[in-house]
Amino acid sequence: MSDWLTWVPRPIDEAACARLREVGDVALGVPWEEVAGKVDAVLLRSARMDREQIEAAPRLRIIARHGAGYDTVDVEAAREHGVAVTVTADANAVSVAEHAFALILAVVRRVAAADAGCARAAGTTPAGRPSGSSSTGRRWGWSGSDGSGSGWRGWPPRST
Repeated sequence: MSDWLTWVPRPIDEAACARLREVGDVALGVPWEEVAGKVDAVLLRSARMDREQIEAAPRLRIIARHGAGYDTVDVEAAREHGVAVTVTADANAVSVAEHAFALILAVVRRVAAADAGCARAAGTTPAGRPSGSSSTGRRWGWSGSDGSGSGWRGWPPRST
């Protein structure tokens, strides 16, 4: 048993778990109540870390949040108890941008309606043909400044 314990409430990539195990024990997917009194670090994705949990963890030194915001962590409680809180704001920026773009195309192409039509009509949309608008001849893009799409992105890329 190591002197360091990291609690990971929900499954993460096995390679990431292996890296964590290089520095200590990992409690993956176990209930908070089982580790609260002995945990040193917490690695969150979407799970919450509230004041009650922070106060129940006297050894807790860091809460690392995989994501762009602090909204799932009681930062004030962490600060009061000397617990550092970190985020990985840019770690998944490309994935977020790709997902946003996929959703834009899904809306334009009416993917949900087409899927429902296929399910009802055994392979055709309600009109018997694909729904939505074609992206032919269009340039799609977005801009942002919050780290998950910063700068201009466009498709198709312009050739110079």
